[in-house]
Amino acid sequence: MHCYNHQKKEAIGLCRNCFKGLCQECCQKSEDYLACSENCAQKVYEVEEMNERAKNIYGVGKYAKRPRLSLSVLLFFCLGILFAFWGVSDMIHYNDYFSSYNIFIVSLGVLFLFFSFLAWKRTSKIGIIL
Repeated sequence: MHCYNHQKKEAIGLCRNCFKGLCQECCQKSEDYLACSENCAQKVYEVEEMNERAKNIYGVGKYAKRPRLSLSVLLFFCLGILFAFWGVSDMIHYNDYFSSYNIFIVSLGVLFLFFSFLAWKRTSKIGIIL
């Protein structure tokens, strides 16, 4: 591959922003990347800064934190326990085990518990806590 500006010279790398081939004379070296101009270097710096902030927000890479439960898992789990307890306590208190209301409340609780399990599996698999 040849330099974008000097067609006779061999390129040593690509500009990280515009991907033009660069020779030794054309490139502006930074610590981790090559850039063809100050404008490209500034754009690359901004993208790198956004990536570092996103890694910090999501706890990825060197910013990884101790695993914890996500808010959705806790919400679904609490709702599941609440509805299941409510339905079972109504069944026991009123001695009415097969009413459609109690069965609906208990099944709603079980459904929420199932959703909490699915949310926990998903967040632990992808490693992002939301």
